[in-house]
Parts: sequence; structure tokens; C-alpha cells
Amino acid sequence: MRAHLHRRLAAVRGHARTQRAKLQAAFADARHAGQRTWHELGTSGRRAAGVIAAAVAASALTAWLFPDTVAAGVASIALVMALGAGAAGAAPVCPRSIPRWLSAVLLTALVAAAGAIIYCSSWSNPGWRNFDWGPHHANLAHMLEGLRAGHIPRWEHSVSSGDASYELYPFLPYYLAARAAQLTDATDLTLVLIRSAIVIHVLGAIGGALLARRLMPWPAALVVGLALLVDVGSTHSGGGDGLFLMGVSHSALANAVWPVVLIATLDALERPRLGASIRIWLGVPFVVACHPLGVVLAIATALALVLVALLARDLPPRRALFALAHVVVGIALAAVFWAPFGARLMLHGIHFATPAESPWQLFAQFMNGSLVETSFVPLVVAGVVGALIALLSRRAAPTLLGAFVAIFLVGLADQVYLLLDLTPSPELARFSVMRLRSAAKIALYVCGMYVTTLLLRELASRWRGRARLLLGAVVAVLALGAVRGAAPFMDRHRVVIDELSAQMIPDPEGMKQLVTWAREQMRDMTPARFGRLLHENGRWHNVYHLNAETGLPTLWVGGSSALFLRERIEDTSPASLRRFNVRWVMHQGKPPKLGDPATERRFGSYIVRELPDWDGRFARVERGRGEAVVTRLDDEHIEVELRGTDEPALVVLGMGYYPRWQARHEQRGLLPVYATPTIPGGRLRAVAAWLPPGRTSFRPTGALPSDGRGRGVAGLAAVLAVAMVVLWSWGRTRRRALRVMARGSSRLRAAGRGLAVGAVALGTLGLVLAGALGSRRPAPALQLGNGLWGAAKVEARAPDTPWTHCSYSWMRGGYRCPQVLIHDATGALLNDAPPSTPFAVPVIAVSPDDEEQIEFRIELEARLAGAYWGASAGGKTTVALDGGATLTLAGRREHAFAPAEEPRTLILTGRTKPKGLQFTLVRRTRLEPDRAYPAPPESPPWR
Repeated sequence: MRAHLHRRLAAVRGHARTQRAKLQAAFADARHAGQRTWHELGTSGRRAAGVIAAAVAASALTAWLFPDTVAAGVASIALVMALGAGAAGAAPVCPRSIPRWLSAVLLTALVAAAGAIIYCSSWSNPGWRNFDWGPHHANLAHMLEGLRAGHIPRWEHSVSSGDASYELYPFLPYYLAARAAQLTDATDLTLVLIRSAIVIHVLGAIGGALLARRLMPWPAALVVGLALLVDVGSTHSGGGDGLFLMGVSHSALANAVWPVVLIATLDALERPRLGASIRIWLGVPFVVACHPLGVVLAIATALALVLVALLARDLPPRRALFALAHVVVGIALAAVFWAPFGARLMLHGIHFATPAESPWQLFAQFMNGSLVETSFVPLVVAGVVGALIALLSRRAAPTLLGAFVAIFLVGLADQVYLLLDLTPSPELARFSVMRLRSAAKIALYVCGMYVTTLLLRELASRWRGRARLLLGAVVAVLALGAVRGAAPFMDRHRVVIDELSAQMIPDPEGMKQLVTWAREQMRDMTPARFGRLLHENGRWHNVYHLNAETGLPTLWVGGSSALFLRERIEDTSPASLRRFNVRWVMHQGKPPKLGDPATERRFGSYIVRELPDWDGRFARVERGRGEAVVTRLDDEHIEVELRGTDEPALVVLGMGYYPRWQARHEQRGLLPVYATPTIPGGRLRAVAAWLPPGRTSFRPTGALPSDGRGRGVAGLAAVLAVAMVVLWSWGRTRRRALRVMARGSSRLRAAGRGLAVGAVALGTLGLVLAGALGSRRPAPALQLGNGLWGAAKVEARAPDTPWTHCSYSWMRGGYRCPQVLIHDATGALLNDAPPSTPFAVPVIAVSPDDEEQIEFRIELEARLAGAYWGASAGGKTTVALDGGATLTLAGRREHAFAPAEEPRTLILTGRTKPKGLQFTLVRRTRLEPDRAYPAPPESPPWR
């Protein structure tokens, strides 16, 4: 082992000496070329050069002595042209490139220095910021408190109506920030948060510059890094707006680190080495642990490598396939993160879905520059073109990035999901397609600069000799104008970014007064007198800063980032407020609607009222007799004592249900815990248990079915990775493995045609079988076709006119009728519970060309069986079944259909409104998983 390490160390030293010698040789060649060019000019040439130098000196002197004259302006332009011509003339004798490691160091240093200059004021600017910063602040504070106690908390009582924040939202960024706060002994966590955001943003810019360096010279790569550094963007498209204003930090960290994985993948394509493989294996799990978007990034990279194997001709396809295998190993290693997290989020989390858009909407966005919102629209437009050119380049590195971008851009279109029958599904119904824009942004910038450098290189190759000098002079003048316009533009964007990072909540002084008041209330709060503060207009999530600073239990009715537990307070009805112990109600800017006006207190613009019906009971007897008294109320330990009775009673706790909660009685031991509606007729659940008299402890220590998911796959991947490291580290085993792979590759090439024919035959047979089996299953949703073929009979008319038959147009993906297009799309019409945004589901859209009302009639066949959720937006839609029954799609309703041997004939009719109409009918099992929450029985299960 020691000899092996010595050999590796000697190899590293030899590589360093080789790179240093190459750099010295490059500069020596440039110096000698310059000297040789000067001698080759001859006497007349040197005399002409002297005349030009004298003219340049005279121009400089004129501009300096007479700055206010026309002559000075002409002389200044002449100086710029002379500098451009000189640069163009010196270009052929300058070093063509510098070593890759040196350019990487240079790019990292320059982008980091630019980031330090731009964000120097924000680096030391703490404060309470809007939107997601509030929940992040609260979660970071509780994470830090848990780490100081020696563990990662599983539950937090004081945020929302109770939440398992670190199990239903990625905990790794919180963990890293909390450890950084511990190491630096930070007292202001808002400063830790903003510094973390700055580091993430600069890291993404550096990653983009280093990724661009693999395709272009380092000055062009520097442009990419600087553009990413000052890009404002938007929430879903990435950039300063999403990160600094909205606080979308977890997905931003995933996007910022992924270029490192792409660079390692390019290294594996260029020259397979163990170091590149290890970087892929470690990078993929890290990104996935930061945010679930990492799984999408990894899958897109894997698909892009498949295209590299098919299209690239500058390397053998097996390299792309081996790189693909490394990415797959990384995904398998990350299964220990995404498998349990995905299962928990599916069953117990809320969702923020956004549906895909139609191709014509995306085309319109491309034409007006909003396809990916950015501060540099020409660069994004060039990026789309560059991705196409990269795909056609037949070179591995450009093909990988071009395919990576193309996959994400294609994924924005709803026709992909409809054509491949990917929706509806429980996973995609909860997916935010808009996040694909931010995932593609860095690679899109790289592709944009790639096609720009190709164009410039092509133009430069057509100008030689003296024409190159003329080109340099013209380009210098144009560059001066561009710099004069770009410098103020960049200064303005620097100010905008700085303002975004410094934008605080409304009335910080009032919030300081509120913090003082909240600390007083926390001193008086006991387990038997528990109360929460409800923020009525809390869409900015400011109230969670109050929780982070004081620990006062706070919530608002609605979904919020980083607090994902589905089972929570459902509305502001008296029953909900009583269930979740809401004591105070706050509103910013005007008095709250709830609460007693006589108890009103003002803290700047924040107005607080107290609810008269609050009684402070965290545990309530819902069935039976007696009194439930809470004697201990910690985040992960609740003690309830049932008094005043010798019979069991059903006790409900004032927190959302989470299956980890277990109840243990001091004498009877473990008791079953149930999920009961938070309010009569409600869809969300609270924790309940039949308790015997005496003391019962509740703890979140139960096991979930998802706890062990992914461990087997990750373990096998880890064994495979270790085996590959051992195999590749020893020369003898490596040579044997290479021989085996060479023999296998030659055999595959020999049998390639037969294998291809067999694969096509098996694939065709599989498609036929899948189609036959799929036609016998219940329809997942009503659809007119698949985006290319129609399967319905459609008619339309204006009111009081004859019906007109509509033909299917594959170019438009729907039925084209006079003045209306009826087509399949995806929309947001169905939801399961109020905190979440609606699901992304297939819809039938009726889109009129103008504001005239249109009546439509659709006849189609569908095999309906089981429970379906139906909804309509923009008007009612009537569905007539072949048995004579009818149903109406309006709002969200559930409809049950008995199984039938043959498909049903449905006739759908309706009338559009000026903005069009959408309706859907989706099988419930394609949206809602079976949670199987245990409901409390009418009597105790024991005596």
C-alpha cells in the first residue's frame, strides 16, 4: 500500500512539473514569435510601424491637450481603433490557451472577487426578510437548538400547528447552516441565512464559469460567470429574485452544485479516471440531499448521456455509457435520501404543483424573451439556439450540455406528458414543472455563450492579414459602445440585486416591539395554558420570524415553504381556532377581523387581538368524561393526565397528525394513536388516543414504512462503488478488467446487427402488449387523444346556429372548430386539502378565438370504474352517460362509476365564457395515495 501511495504521489508531482513546463514553453513561444515578427517586418515595415506609433502618440497628445474640441473626439476614436488593430495584429502570436487548471483558478478568483464586490454590503446586513425566509429562520433556530442538545429534532410544536420540518423538507442545508452558526458562534441567524444565500449564489456563478470553460476560452467563460452573478431572474427561473427576495435557497443550492457533477461527467467522457467517478458518486447524493430537484437533474443528465452515446463521434459510445453507469450509481447511492423522503412527502406532505404549458404558449414566451426569465434575454435566446447547434455538433461535451438543456425545455410542454401518458400520476400531479426553468438556466447560459464564441471564431477565420487589422479597429469601436452601455446596465443590476438582498419585512421597528411582547407571553405560558398566534395576512410568512426569535407558537392558515405537514389547521372557524389553541390574532396594517376589539394592542403597524373563547387546553376530551391536563409540553415529549374519571376517554391533541406519534401509559404501556378530523366534516386530521385515567406520554418515536426505503439499493451501489475503486486502484486487476471489457466490446460489435434487430422486435412486442393491457384498464382521466391523434367526435357552434363538425389538427394538438380550439392540456382544477396548491392534472380545454360564446359537444368512449374527481373552471360541463344518467362538472366533486365490461359512451356539452373553459375527470387513485390513517373507534379498543 505504501509503495502504491508513493507511486501515485510521484505521478502527481510529475504531472505538476509537466504543466509548469508547458506554461513556460507557451510564454516563451509567444515572446520568440513576437521577436521573429519584428525582425520579419524589415526596414520598411519597421519604418511604417514607427509612423503609426507617432500618429498614435500625436492622437493621444491631442485628446489630452484639447479635450473639448472636435479634434480630440476624432483623436480618441483613432486611439481606440489603433488599440483594436494592435490587439488583432498581436492575436496570432499570443498564447492560444493557458492550462485548464490555471484558467479554473483564474475564473474562480475573478468571479469570487466580483461577488465580494457586489455583495459586500449585504454580507453584513442582518434583518427579517419576507416570504420563505421566515420559515427558514424558524427551522434553522430549532435545528440549532436541537444540535446543541445533541440530536436533530423530529417535531416542532411552535411552528404552524406542529410540523415535522426536517422529515418533510430537505434538512441538509439547515444542518450545514446550523453547524456554520455553531462554528462561528453566531447569535443573529438572519445574518447566517443571508450569508448562506450569497455563498450559494456565488458558488453557482463559479460553477457556471468552470462549466463554460470546458467549451470555450476562459474570457468567454468569465462572461457566463459574471452574468450569473448579477442575474435577477425570477422565483421559478432562478437568479437573485428567487434566492434573495423569496428565499428559495434549497433548490438554488442544488442548482449551484450540479455544474460540479456535470464537469466530473465531462472529465469521465474525455478521459475516464477514478477521481471523476468518485466526484459523480459523491456529487449526486449531495445534490439530492439538498433538494428533490437533484433527482430530476440526475435523470436529465442520464438521458443526455444516452444522446451523447448515440450522436457524438469524437469518442467511442462506451465512454458515454460508462459515464451513464456512474450517474446511475450516484442515483442509487442517493436512494437513501430520495426514497424515504419521497414516500413521506407523498403521504404526509403538502404540494406546490404547477402544470406544464402548451407548446404555443412556450413558443410565444421564447419569442418575447420570457421562456426563462432573465436579465440577459439575448443570452437565453442564443442559449436555445446554442443547445440545438450543440446537439448537431457530434462532439461529446457540447452534445451533453445541449441535450441537458433540451430535455428541460421539452419538459416544460404539456404535450410530452400527455403523449407518453405520464399524467395523471401521484408524483407528477405534485410536481412543479416551473422548476425546470431554474434547473436549465446555468447550462442555457453556457450554450448561449458557446454559440456566440462559435460565431466569433468563424468571423475571425475569414479576416486575415491586413483585413484582420481593419476588423480589430471596427470591433474596438463597437466594443467601446457596448462597454459604455453595459457598464451602467451592470451597475443598475448590482443595485437591484443589493436591494433584493436587503428587502426587509414591513415595519421592522414594530416587529421589534412585537418580539418584546412575545417574550413576555412566553414567560407566562405553561403546558396547561398553551396558546398560538395566528397571522391573518401572513402570506409573507413574517410571523415565523417571531417564532424564531422568541419561541412563541405561530401559524397562519395556508401553505408555506419549509413547513410541509399536510395535517394542520384547515380554516379560521371557531372550531379550528379552539382545536389549535389560537389565543391571539395579528394583522399588519389594519385591525384583524377576529378577536375582541377591547383587547387590541398595537406594535407599530402590527395589531394584535385576543380571542375571548381561548382556554389554553392543548388536550381535550372529545368522547367520555373527565379532564385532560397537560403537565409537560416539549417538542418531542407531551405528558397528558386524565383526571376526574375512572373510565377511558378519547383525548384529542391540538396539533396536526403525524404517524410517528406514539402514546405510552404509565401502567398499560403502548396505546394506539388515531387520526381524527380537526373539525366536524374536515379533511385534515389531528392526533387522538383513547386514554385510561392516569398519566400518558406522547413521543414522535414510531417507525414509518418509509424509514428503510432505499437502504438496500444504496447499499448495493456502495458495494459496487467500493469494488470499482479497489478494482481500478491496482494495475493488475485494472488490466484484466480492461481486457475483459475489450473482448466484450468486440463481441458486441460483431453481434451488433442481430442484437439491434432483436431489441427492435422485443420493443415492438412490448409496445403492443402494453397497449392491449392498457386499453383494458380503467381510464386514468378523460382525454380527447394523445396530442398527435384524436379519439373523439367534436362539434361546436355559436348560439342558435347549426352544429359544425370539428376535425383533428395534429399541428395544434386538438380539434380545430370555427372560432374555437378544443384540445387536451394540463391544468390546476383539483385539490385534496386547502393548504396545498391544486394538482397538475390532464384537462380538456375549450379555447375560443374571441370573446363570443361557443357551445360544444364532445362524444368519446372511456372505460370508467371506481371513484373519479371532476371539476370545471369557466363554466359548467354536463356529462351524459350511455345509460341515460347525467352528471355535472362544476367545482370539485367525486363521482363513482361501477365497473363495466365495455367502455362507456360519454357525451359532454357546455358553453364557454370569454376566457374559455376547462374541465377534468380524473381517477382518484391517480392523485391520492392510500394513507390508511387509523380512525378512532366509538369505544376504547380495550377495557
